[in-house]
Amino acid sequence: MEGGGIRLSTLGRPRNTAYASSGATLVTDDDDYDWTSRRTSAGGVSIEEWKRSSSAGLDLNMPNALSGLHVAIQSIISNDPTGLAAVWSPARPTIDIIFVHGLGGTSGKTWCRDEDYATFWPSWLREEPELLNARVHTFGYSASITGPANSSGIFDFARDLLFKMKYEYVNYDRGPPIGSVPIIFVAHSMGGLVIKMAFNTARNDDDYRDMIAQVKAMIFLSTPHRGCTDAKYLHALLGTFNLSHDYIKELSANGQILQQINHEFSNTCRDLKLFSMYETGKTSKACVGAYIVTKDSGVTDLPNEARCSMAVDHHMICKFKHREEQGYKYVRNILIDLTMPLLQRDVADTSSLVDEDGQIQQLSGALSVNENDLADDFDRFRNAAKPGTCQWIEERIWFRNWLRPDVDGPRILWVSGPPAAGKSVLAATTVDKIRALYGSESCQYHNLSFADKDKRSASYLLRSMAYQIAHSKPLFRRKILQFSEQHKVSFQDMSPSILWGKIFLGLLFHLMPERPLYWVIDGLDESDSIPMIFRCLDKIESDSLTLKVFLVSRPTADISMRVRSLQPSAFYVYHISHMDTKDDIRAYVRDLVPSIVPGSQSDHDNIIEKILSKASGNFFWVALVLKALEKNWYRQSDIDRVIEEFHSDMTPIYGRMMQKLDNQEDKDRKMASLILTWATFSSRPLSTSELRKALETEFKDLTIVEDIVRHVCAGFVQVHGSKVGLIHETAKHFLIHETAQYKVQMDPGKGHEHLAIACLQHLSSKRERQWRTVLKNLQDDRDLDPSNFTGNPSAVDQSYPFLVYAAQSWAYHLSLARTESSTLQELLFDFLKKDALTWINTIALLGDLTTLIRSAKYLKTFVKRQGKTSGGTDSIQLGHDDPYDFKVWAVDLSRLVGKFGSILLASPSSIYKTIPPFCPQSSMVKKYYEKSQNSFSVTGLSNPDWDDCRARRLVDPVDSASRVLATVDVFVALVPSTHSLIIWHAETCEELRRISHEEYLLEMAITKTGDIICTAGLKTISVWNIATGSLLATVPIIRDTHVIGLAFRARDGEILLGYQDYTVICYNWRTQEKVFEFQARSEGDRFGGLNVMKFSPDGTQVVFGSKGVPIEIWDLRRGSRAYRYMTEEDNARLNKDNMIFPEAVEWHPDGGRLYLLYHNLRLVDWNPIFEEQTEYQVGAKNMVCSPCGKFLLTSDSRGAIKIFALPDYVSERDQRIRLIYHLEYDGFVRDLTFHPDSQRFYDLRGTICNVWQPEALVQADEPGTDDDDSSIADSLISSGPIEAFQEDYSQVTAVACGPGDFGFCCGREDGTLSIHDMKAANRLRALSGHNADAAIIALVWSQSGNWIGSADDSGLILIRRIQVPSPKNPNILVWKASQFHVNDGVIQLLISPDDRFLFASTSSSIQLFDIRSKTVCQSRSSTLQRQARWAQHPSNSNHIIRICSDNVHVFDWEELRPLQPVQGLHFFRRYATEGTNLSETEAMQKAFRDVSFRSLAASTTDFPDSIPEVTSVIQTRDGEFIIFESILPRVPGHERHGRKHLELFPTAALDGYDSIQKIHTPSSSSKGSKDPETIIALEDLTSVVESVYRIVGTYQNQLIFFNHQHWLCSWEIDTHLNISRKHFALPQDWLNDETLRLTSISSNGTVLCPRNGEVAIVRGGIKL
Repeated sequence: MEGGGIRLSTLGRPRNTAYASSGATLVTDDDDYDWTSRRTSAGGVSIEEWKRSSSAGLDLNMPNALSGLHVAIQSIISNDPTGLAAVWSPARPTIDIIFVHGLGGTSGKTWCRDEDYATFWPSWLREEPELLNARVHTFGYSASITGPANSSGIFDFARDLLFKMKYEYVNYDRGPPIGSVPIIFVAHSMGGLVIKMAFNTARNDDDYRDMIAQVKAMIFLSTPHRGCTDAKYLHALLGTFNLSHDYIKELSANGQILQQINHEFSNTCRDLKLFSMYETGKTSKACVGAYIVTKDSGVTDLPNEARCSMAVDHHMICKFKHREEQGYKYVRNILIDLTMPLLQRDVADTSSLVDEDGQIQQLSGALSVNENDLADDFDRFRNAAKPGTCQWIEERIWFRNWLRPDVDGPRILWVSGPPAAGKSVLAATTVDKIRALYGSESCQYHNLSFADKDKRSASYLLRSMAYQIAHSKPLFRRKILQFSEQHKVSFQDMSPSILWGKIFLGLLFHLMPERPLYWVIDGLDESDSIPMIFRCLDKIESDSLTLKVFLVSRPTADISMRVRSLQPSAFYVYHISHMDTKDDIRAYVRDLVPSIVPGSQSDHDNIIEKILSKASGNFFWVALVLKALEKNWYRQSDIDRVIEEFHSDMTPIYGRMMQKLDNQEDKDRKMASLILTWATFSSRPLSTSELRKALETEFKDLTIVEDIVRHVCAGFVQVHGSKVGLIHETAKHFLIHETAQYKVQMDPGKGHEHLAIACLQHLSSKRERQWRTVLKNLQDDRDLDPSNFTGNPSAVDQSYPFLVYAAQSWAYHLSLARTESSTLQELLFDFLKKDALTWINTIALLGDLTTLIRSAKYLKTFVKRQGKTSGGTDSIQLGHDDPYDFKVWAVDLSRLVGKFGSILLASPSSIYKTIPPFCPQSSMVKKYYEKSQNSFSVTGLSNPDWDDCRARRLVDPVDSASRVLATVDVFVALVPSTHSLIIWHAETCEELRRISHEEYLLEMAITKTGDIICTAGLKTISVWNIATGSLLATVPIIRDTHVIGLAFRARDGEILLGYQDYTVICYNWRTQEKVFEFQARSEGDRFGGLNVMKFSPDGTQVVFGSKGVPIEIWDLRRGSRAYRYMTEEDNARLNKDNMIFPEAVEWHPDGGRLYLLYHNLRLVDWNPIFEEQTEYQVGAKNMVCSPCGKFLLTSDSRGAIKIFALPDYVSERDQRIRLIYHLEYDGFVRDLTFHPDSQRFYDLRGTICNVWQPEALVQADEPGTDDDDSSIADSLISSGPIEAFQEDYSQVTAVACGPGDFGFCCGREDGTLSIHDMKAANRLRALSGHNADAAIIALVWSQSGNWIGSADDSGLILIRRIQVPSPKNPNILVWKASQFHVNDGVIQLLISPDDRFLFASTSSSIQLFDIRSKTVCQSRSSTLQRQARWAQHPSNSNHIIRICSDNVHVFDWEELRPLQPVQGLHFFRRYATEGTNLSETEAMQKAFRDVSFRSLAASTTDFPDSIPEVTSVIQTRDGEFIIFESILPRVPGHERHGRKHLELFPTAALDGYDSIQKIHTPSSSSKGSKDPETIIALEDLTSVVESVYRIVGTYQNQLIFFNHQHWLCSWEIDTHLNISRKHFALPQDWLNDETLRLTSISSNGTVLCPRNGEVAIVRGGIKL
């Protein structure tokens, strides 16, 4: 088209195009883009062909496409739509270009000259050969200058842009969502500020972070980065006409909003390419002779910016008349220049993601799902279907309605049928039907195989579905892999409820299109996790998920009961009759009979009818009859006999098969019996190689297993692929229950006993089989290629078949074996005593710690069954010295995972040396295995048992927290008075960050996915990203009353607020819109003081509890009252004002019932639907229900904790709750919460948050059940609760080592001070003098060993003389302490080598005390003490040194007189001179200037406290080196370990000037100074600092530190090697900032670690 029209190239066949007018999008169907030949989807021509055809004058116009594009452009220009409008959408876009207009502009006209759509230049980009595959959009927003007043600002426009980018253009049929390919922004005027704000915002928002990471460049067309001088005048002018707009006000020159945008953008845009074009022409329309945006404001002045001027005014800088206009060429050339390198770089950066096969393999490992097994299950049943099979279901209206996505009806179909009714084939053909209609990615299938214990679990079901979805949806796949990598979690270890929340609610359903996904679940009756599966299904309706489910199973009572518990509108039930499948059986028989029985058509028809008359819908019976006819068709009587004798009841058929087994020779019958035992009772089907190894002890040199199975097993066992299993589920039932009269019998107890013995024998090391050596070799291989092992045991199976099965399944078989078997018990005891650690090593090497937890449960079940078979009702009473105390082993296994899980995964072999010493004295691991490690020991702890308290965290020195919540990753405390949230890591209990709400806090709530938290203050509601601490949104509180209830709805974008005046408001915090509001009061209702309010887990109901008013439940969907409850006692009261009011209410996670805790300490279990209630006297004041719905946790006024087991309300068993755990611990409990896995809980007591993990939460388990589904009432080891008492020690706050390994001194938070020996931490002497309410904060023990100095937080300092024991005097002598006082908290204490002086550094001064005269001899004020540390001079006993981040000062001890110039000895950070023209001296000068400038700049920035703080100074034992650590102040967006510097310098530099380089610096010359400044060259330990988390000290010539995984490590200081050595890791429950900070090392290498008010002595660990 001449003069700026559009040309569309098409060489070859015409292109089909489709235009969607609503989205202004032209869609093509050509997908033949090939990057290597630079071929595009626009007609399939290369750029070279395009150029040749264009130069030859070929007519490349295409009328249909041209017409469609014209319509698109006209639509954009005439309508100026807000949001995103697609100008051009190739089928395979490789880059997105988004145009954003400015103030007073629109999405269309901004980019047109004189509103002529022919000059709409974004569409011209389609004609540029290099941009053929660019998808082009415009974004519009309401930013007019005139019009009604508008309170929106730049932030609102930015959030709208992000929302529209992610959600408005999601179209899974036309192309990938925005964020799948690189993005380039082109922005005019204020649009540049909008995209900068959007970029800043998205970087801190998990919802948008991945998408915005694809932004590669920004092109600014006259953007006022520093504002516009005329903006404030325009804002004032418009205000006089009531046309005020906040976004105009924000454009004021150097306004606060712009400064904030620029400051954050400068820190986040380093990887972007920026291009700024600024105007040099004056705009006459604004004001005569004025620049709208000046040059200074039109550029960013960032180092990654390219800039140029354009001789046009502000309006015309984004409008071009034709393609030859210089401005268009600039933008076009920039885009072309950007496109190719960006795409190539993006491909290079994401090479691991581009490799789809590699991704799929990673996905399989992350989810622990075997793709081949999934495909085998589906193909086996689909291939069994004949053409036309299962057509009957398509005739059912309920199925057709369920199949249609646009029909609103039941989302869950349950189709049941008797055994062998073709249910699995029906499931497979249903999958094919769905996929044929909606595509292969629309339907997922899982078979809950009766033969595989793992596959029939809820966890595997969910992981299987996630794997299939991610297999076909790259974006979801990437999300799963990123989540797995970021959180370092095993999805296999997650409970089903957590999987549902994290994978499906958290990741998948945010990415799903409106068209639903279809799940087909076959064999539901075989599942061990039916309650958990239905718990997830129940959430489909409540969470408003676009998911439909097709369930297939036998009609069991359990499933029927669970289905009825769902909402009636959510499900439809149908039972298969033999009439439904009659045509399918007819087709099946008709297809096979002619190939089996010779004869005419009439003969075949006669046989078919006879079979059909007897089949009764049983496909398996038909298959067996046809197989029998293969050898019995010679006579008609034989045919009739076979059909007549084969009953539809399979028992006679199986009986004849058993006769064949009995009639075999003894050798064959024995082999058949063993194979049948494995096929019947194995936890999963064994492979042929595994079966061969399992039979090896009794049958060596087996040949072909498949042929052996076929020959000796009489048809009971078959081989599918390489898996060995029974022919049908009915065969398993027959073998277990109907074989008593045969020689071959399948007794479950004996069968599992045999399998358990076989597994244990295989795992036991022998002379010819040293598993420890094998595992070491495997671990070496794993370390070289972790993907082959972690979560993927197939690599181990290939080399060592049966090892994986034996390791994972021995405890399962043990739990079901005969308990009276002495052989099994002796073997088990011997195995646990000799080979348990090797087994644990195996499990850890496989990355499967869940097996340890399950094995612990199975061991408990075995012990429980032992008690029952021995005639007692309680468990066997086993003492700690009893060799058969398997219960203690069960406790050990679960505790090992909780306390050493991350250590085992990182270093499986650590189970041999470094873990046993940390186990308590009562543990079996300590008892049997520590004695082999005599050189490494841990002593000093008094508790002989495993500790239920996992961690104690200080919330605040003064203020207490009121609320605590937990997610999988973190736990959070709300501190109202400090207006803050404190967030700790769930596993390490390390404080991650604090979030300030900036007003008094009342409530908080966390989303189901655990990534967003909401806080309610007095005036505002704030929504935060937990991972980053960034603010996502703020909603004002518009009512005069306080918020007392807060929750997220099913979709995380909506929050529910409950006020004290019974008002409920729902807000969409993303759009800032109110969804609904109502007051939960009806006319005439009594109003009481609202005491409690709680929203239901699904966000559809709310319960109110008030004084003098019955408990009420309101339906939020209808805004009406649904249920009321009064106790019988209250109902009889005449004066309702005296009604007992509730202390707390708690919903059951399923949402169907409530627990009401009344002021009179009674608990009511209330089912409002069925009007059922049960009362208990529990004596509690607070409570919380576990996420799994199995436990109720309560606390009383004394601080005692009780855990009650809740019944399975769906079953018919005992419906009463039972006490299973009772903990006595002092301190009133403010709040309680469970971890999502329900195996630990948190409580708040005063200023402390406690983390508890009692053994009672790890119950005995029924074999094969999911963690979420085991029955608690039936699984308790004993009939009574577990009693526990937690000793409340005063916490250690300071530690100092004495001379040699004599002992140590420790101070506590209660002001006590004591000396202990180094053998067992026995207390040798208490040191009095400090107040009981003042914590010891500093300790020092003199080099001579004769003096101990201590300081408490009240400012009291004590120095006392002691005499350590000697051969002549074995007692410690202590003299009276001298006292000194300071005004501030003491940071450091030092004692001079000659014992004359005590030095104290406080936050504002330094003090020197004369010990002998007991006087203060020096006192100086100083503001830098927090940033500096002091140390004894390494070689001169008369000197003391002070180290800051930039210099070191030397002082004499006696007068604290500086011995250098005022500026001290400056540190020089060495700069590389290679590739520069700088000499070494010049480089040093440059370094000095840069360091000085950084220090100066830091003091004048927006962060006044940004001077680096020296936190640690240590010297090597030989005194040759000093190492100091400095920490940069906290800056938003930076984590602590990224701000740490570790540097080293030789101490010889302090002895004189011989090793100090003297140079004249510009600063000294300018001052006229003749003396050169002294510089000490530092060695930057960057390569080491990356792994240093906390410095401990030095040992010999090694730096001792904790790395980020909390391993104690050492690094040889005098070497240039960057390799550190790991020695041992602390248990998880030891990890906290105080323990790591106070850990110290003696001169002999003994490590001291404070632990729960005691000090553990770790001896010999540094030598490992």
